[in-house]
Amino acid sequence: MKSVSKLSKIAVVIGAMFTLTACGSGDEPEVAQSIVETPETPPAPPPPATGGGDDGSGGDDGSGGDDGSGGDDGSGGDDGSGGDDGSGGDDGSGGDDGTGGDDGSGGDDGTGGDDGSGGDDGSGGDDGSGGDDGSGGDDGSGGDDGEGGDDGTGGDDGEGGDDGEGGDDGTGGDDGSGGDDEPTQVLFEEDIAEDIVQSTPTNVNIPLGIQATLDVEYLGAFRVLAGGESNSSYAIGALGFNSTTNSLYMAGHAHHNAIAEFQIPNEFSKSEDISAIPLAGVLQEYTTILDKKTDGNSTNRITGILNYEGKLFVSSEIWYDASARNMDNLQIFDDANDLTSSAFKGMLQLSSGALGAGYMSKIPEPHVETLGGEYLVGWATNYSITSRYSQGPSMFVFNPQNAIEADVTVEANAKVVYPLESGKELVDGAADYSDDISPIWGPLSRAIYGFIIPGTDYFMAIGSHGGIHSGVGYKITQNDGNLCGGPCSYDAADYYNYFWLFDINDIAASNEPWEVKPVSYGKWSHPYDEGGFVKVLGAVYDDSNSRLYISLKEAGQVGLYDRPPLIISYALSAKD
Repeated sequence: MKSVSKLSKIAVVIGAMFTLTACGSGDEPEVAQSIVETPETPPAPPPPATGGGDDGSGGDDGSGGDDGSGGDDGSGGDDGSGGDDGSGGDDGSGGDDGTGGDDGSGGDDGTGGDDGSGGDDGSGGDDGSGGDDGSGGDDGSGGDDGEGGDDGTGGDDGEGGDDGEGGDDGTGGDDGSGGDDEPTQVLFEEDIAEDIVQSTPTNVNIPLGIQATLDVEYLGAFRVLAGGESNSSYAIGALGFNSTTNSLYMAGHAHHNAIAEFQIPNEFSKSEDISAIPLAGVLQEYTTILDKKTDGNSTNRITGILNYEGKLFVSSEIWYDASARNMDNLQIFDDANDLTSSAFKGMLQLSSGALGAGYMSKIPEPHVETLGGEYLVGWATNYSITSRYSQGPSMFVFNPQNAIEADVTVEANAKVVYPLESGKELVDGAADYSDDISPIWGPLSRAIYGFIIPGTDYFMAIGSHGGIHSGVGYKITQNDGNLCGGPCSYDAADYYNYFWLFDINDIAASNEPWEVKPVSYGKWSHPYDEGGFVKVLGAVYDDSNSRLYISLKEAGQVGLYDRPPLIISYALSAKD
């Protein structure tokens, strides 16, 4: 078991210094814009598993019951809920920490990232022209003996050349990093430190990478309880937003495949006492969804909810698809305000399959032409059989109107995706177990929601990550004595909620959808998440009010047996 922090292996090159104003504070902390190299590939990691075992595998939702899928606190009970510690039911499936069946899902050696190679000729800055051996700088000076080129320096603010560093604002060269066309990295050691400041309802620690790129403020929390054909305990927690009624849709108990609608309260709470946090009003009780189909095969996990012009789009997946052949993944309900009586259509087939059959969100108008569509859909290694999934947050572009008119297939064009193939993963060996897990992505990573922040060039994915400080093993005994039923971190506390930011310009300019790398990533400690032990279940962005809503797994518990999520909210928008 690795016991030392991997931060000692991370090289940080200071690129710029600037001042930021933290939301909700009058102080102006000074932070450094940095470039972080990911660790080298460890020698000969074990081959990736396909996820799951002969009889079951770990999952996110923590549901229990006849299929034996894990619960949250390891308790059994009438609904058969298992536990994150690997306890489960008849088929041995497990919980959020990846516990599961006989063979389990693969891991991640934590390596990868690119070196940000720059230009071939060592050309200099915007106005500089050069000669045989190099190019000049800001004033255009250069020539045969000028600085720059293969071994020299150049550029407006940087140094450049085949073996050097350079570019208008960064570093570069064939063997270097950065360059005129390189993405601007906004990475901070503090965001991936082993010991970060944990957020409380009244003292929220916003990651520096988010502070540097967005305006963000924590708003508070509210609770969501409803009845009907399901309930909020052990909820899947996928969220959707209704701008007409300013309300949230939420997928309920994982066994029931149902959705309810909640009126967002006018005021949120920052109370430490969960029972004092206000309840959202119920606009629609839980209604079963996945059993309502006109064609195709049944699925068993709701993965995304989208209100589009009064219709409700519901994406779904098979939680444990051993054959990895399911393509039926989209339903459309004609009346989003009356799901019980609404006409419906589907299962339709998003052409992305499991690589992108989850979260759905609107693409802001300035990026519609750039990306070639009005809405995005994506997913990641969030359920069992990880080999069928994108080894990192994916983005496919689709048009909902095409789905309304489609007979079966709905075209979804890949913009960002990381198949489990050599050279195509977000980091090398993304499905390998290792004691050296990348801070970018690993076998415990989940990306449960992705969206583009209006007024910015950023695509954000949020979810969770684990094992970057202690490593990830399979059916190991953790340092607290817990014997895992599948993959888990060696340190039982080595879990955290996480964010990833991608630059839309990098996405549009990439030759292949797996070439895009995040420009920022790190831990995002939320109030009530108990140091990352309570994971993000779902999220949705209200672009009309610039609010991000997040469901936290079972954080709304007030009694001995209830396990509902808690909804927290941030104001999140482009920097002024």
